[in-house]
Amino acid sequence: MNLSSIKRVFHIGISEKVLIVIFLVMIQLLCLWGIDISVSAMLSEGVITNGFNFGNPTQTYHIGLYGIVLSTFIMVIIVVSGLFPKIPVKKEPEDWNK
Repeated sequence: MNLSSIKRVFHIGISEKVLIVIFLVMIQLLCLWGIDISVSAMLSEGVITNGFNFGNPTQTYHIGLYGIVLSTFIMVIIVVSGLFPKIPVKKEPEDWNK
């Protein structure tokens, strides 16, 4: 496996980036919803009974925060990679220093 085949495997096109961003926005909405129901449960001193494996609202709140931070970080990386496209570097002639 040479370097060019590795670059082909890790190359992400525009359509793949758009799909990843749409997926991350859906994750962010789910995390915001988790934060919303956990804050409501914390204020009413209750438990979360919406089908999560854990009923602790503090734990749901922090998982939502971690999900928001992680998905935002990944989207920033995608935006920065789009702002700075790869610029091909010209090779110098081999006899340049002769």
